Amino acid sequence: MAAGLLPKNAHYVKAFGTLGAEVLAATANRTPRRAALFYATDDESAKATAERLIRTAGFDPVKAGGLADAGRIEAPGGDLDQYGSGGEVVDLAQATAAVHDASH
Repeated sequence: MAAGLLPKNAHYVKAFGTLGAEVLAATANRTPRRAALFYATDDESAKATAERLIRTAGFDPVKAGGLADAGRIEAPGGDLDQYGSGGEVVDLAQATAAVHDASH
């Protein structure tokens, strides 16, 4: 995992990898249902920064879990990436439900 290659004091978040570039561009600031973007981290200060960046980019941030859960949002094969969602871009309610369903 990439986090293991970083210095001990580094802050690490896995984000902006769940949607392809074309989909990111086409769905930023979508209305009426804003698109969600997943991220994963174990670092609270990195979480705040990631959420701010995701909102600024035009999406609702949804934490998929800690770094141990990062595989869920990494393509190919993650259940929370664009292709694991059948190509569908999800909104906040759908994203939150997907994270919750998988944790139970």
